[in-house]
Amino acid sequence: MSTFEIDFQEQNIRARVPAGSELTGSIAYSTGLLLEGKVSGNLQLNGSLVLLQSGHLDGMVEIHGDAYVLGQMSVEKALIHGVLHIGTGAAVSGFVQARDFQLHAGADVSASLNRLT
Repeated sequence: MSTFEIDFQEQNIRARVPAGSELTGSIAYSTGLLLEGKVSGNLQLNGSLVLLQSGHLDGMVEIHGDAYVLGQMSVEKALIHGVLHIGTGAAVSGFVQARDFQLHAGADVSASLNRLT
């Protein structure tokens, strides 16, 4: 089982998409995001992403912070200016660029993972 220690204040996480909610389109937050529902489209965050087990993220993504993935992330392209943490039971697919990666046993990764230079 994955364990992440996340300081929501330090990671600037002030927005939330609750379980059962769906957002579609071009979405930008000036903070980080706790994602328990579904977001499809273009997502831009000025903070970190916490994608819980119930969460789904599809589309084009740019994150100015770290990303903690425990749910499903299926992206055309993701640009993560921090560390991508992929937890046990998470599913990640698509083209992903990040400063660094941390993978936990049991993660389903069918993505192209590339380090930012």
